[in-house]
Amino acid sequence: MTARLRDLRQWVCWEWEQRDGKATKVPRSPHEPRHAKSGDPTTWGTLTEARQSTLVLGLTSSTVGIQRKESSML
Repeated sequence: MTARLRDLRQWVCWEWEQRDGKATKVPRSPHEPRHAKSGDPTTWGTLTEARQSTLVLGLTSSTVGIQRKESSML
């Protein structure tokens, strides 16, 4: 992975939750224990921040992913 991609502030944590009896992948902010929002970059972080927060926030059934935005290189 390139440093450019790794350092983009577009990374979030993903956690599996049960909703209406179905598993749903929910984005989590790497900065605090709340949901990330697809249209709100203040709820995103770097890859390092997202990976670290899975440990700090205790997100045991989680992974990290990148949010896409119009002005990004993605």
